[in-house]
Amino acid sequence: MRTVVVSLLALGLLALAASASGAADRDEVERLIAQLKEKDALPRRQAATALAEMAADAKLAVPALTTALTDKDSHVRRASAKALGNVGSEARTAIPALAKAMKDEDKEVVEAAATALGKLGKPAVPTLIENLKTNDPLLKLHAAKALVTMGVDAREAVPALTDAFKSRASTTTGPNGRRTPNNSLKKAAAEALGNIGPEAKSALPALKEALEDRQNQRDRELRQIIQTAVRKIEKSNS
Repeated sequence: MRTVVVSLLALGLLALAASASGAADRDEVERLIAQLKEKDALPRRQAATALAEMAADAKLAVPALTTALTDKDSHVRRASAKALGNVGSEARTAIPALAKAMKDEDKEVVEAAATALGKLGKPAVPTLIENLKTNDPLLKLHAAKALVTMGVDAREAVPALTDAFKSRASTTTGPNGRRTPNNSLKKAAAEALGNIGPEAKSALPALKEALEDRQNQRDRELRQIIQTAVRKIEKSNS
């Protein structure tokens, strides 16, 4: 009987501790929300960064972080996008604002917004597809990278990913003046298609054709990514 009483007391103390911790976290989030409205940029930066570190515990701050995506300070915008992604599914109301942030003039904000969208799951896929269809190489690349992390939830993006994979690679100029293909988009698109699995079987012809392309054979990493994607899709269909 004594053991039971002691156990019940211990459970009660743990519950009280958890409740106190939850209240403390809420108070801290509310303090950081208020700090996001400070006039000076430094405290706003610190607040957004702290909220990003709190992950899902910062869900109360989603409205304030969504507003902060238009802050005049790029560091605040970038940290706010990261924080929203770290909150996860509870931040899906921020998808339209993150979609606008994909058009930000700061490249790091664009990357943070795309990464956040990738963490918000299936509801963010249409926005990422839209960016895959633009003529902006940077937007296309970040959208593809975000879709890599979504697995089968990105199946709606298979046609757009296939088109992105088939698109002509941009080129970079080396120190010797020689221009070589930049296959970053192809790599991200192929990896995303592989992670989708059986639902990406319509991309198999394009992937297999690319393996026969002599120019693609010069890029060992690209070839390995394509081969892995083909195996994932075919294995899932076997």
